[in-house]
Amino acid sequence: MIQEMPGDLAPAERATVTLALANVAASVAASGTPDLYHVAVHGYRKSLHLMKRDEAPIEWAFCQRNLGMALQAIAERVNDPRSFEEAAAAYTAALEVIGRTNFPLLWATTQNRLGEVFYRLDRDSGDSELAKRALGAFQSAAVVADRIKT
Repeated sequence: MIQEMPGDLAPAERATVTLALANVAASVAASGTPDLYHVAVHGYRKSLHLMKRDEAPIEWAFCQRNLGMALQAIAERVNDPRSFEEAAAAYTAALEVIGRTNFPLLWATTQNRLGEVFYRLDRDSGDSELAKRALGAFQSAAVVADRIKT
């Protein structure tokens, strides 16, 4: 469906439909069909290509975050450093829009996921800079999560 969309849709409409289809693929993948994560990644990338960050910043950020989650799921299954690196880049991009004040819980969970990715990259490479980045992301997430609980 992502490949054969009606030609009369505006780019923003194509991005929205593609994002929705990618979300469906990721949901089905999480329910036991992991090969569909690759379909989700393709859909998220296509959606981001059609989206303009300055016109729909929240949607763009959520798409980046979802891309990161799908890439992380792929990376964890096959221990693929490149997918972990791409997931880190997607989470970092999402965090440029998803702020600590405007979306505290989403910001904290994205920081936590970023920490997980940096930890995995550090564990496989031994790069202490990645360990520092992981710790920083985990600490940032913990501070906000603690505030939300209280």
